[in-house]
Amino acid sequence: MEETFTRESPTKVVSSLGYSVETLGRTGIQYIDATHNVGLSAEGLMINAYSLYTSSIPGDGDEKARILANVQKAFAFSRVGLQII
Repeated sequence: MEETFTRESPTKVVSSLGYSVETLGRTGIQYIDATHNVGLSAEGLMINAYSLYTSSIPGDGDEKARILANVQKAFAFSRVGLQII
């Protein structure tokens, strides 16, 4: 099944695979899936870009990589820049 995205609100993107990513003003990103509901540390850089601090992503290497990839896909769908720090 090909992954698709919908915009639930101006700040929230939902994936057909069951996770969502929402920007929280200029200081954070909320990531929710079946096993996580976490606030990720981020900074709004300008109107259409964020920096995401990978140290705020929970889990081991594989889990962290999966969450990061999901956030990147949601941002790409939204056409919002994402800088990984």
